[in-house]
Amino acid sequence: MNSHDIGRDRGNLEEVFKQYQPKLTSICFQGDLLYKGEVMEKYISYVHDGKYIEVPTKFGHDGFLVEFDQWGSIIQRALTD
Repeated sequence: MNSHDIGRDRGNLEEVFKQYQPKLTSICFQGDLLYKGEVMEKYISYVHDGKYIEVPTKFGHDGFLVEFDQWGSIIQRALTD
């Protein structure tokens, strides 16, 4: 998982994301050092139907483990929209 690269053997990442057609919701956790918000926000801006959401948390990357109430409804909305 830590070595996954959506652009591997596909060329320029911007072009890869521009080709992505389904809806995509990107959730970033404030202070995440593994998946930094500014990087996530940049690439989601290339997606045809993309949405970037930053979740406030004091746990950084691990916020998804302990604060379901902060992001669960975001996933629910994304799946029903």
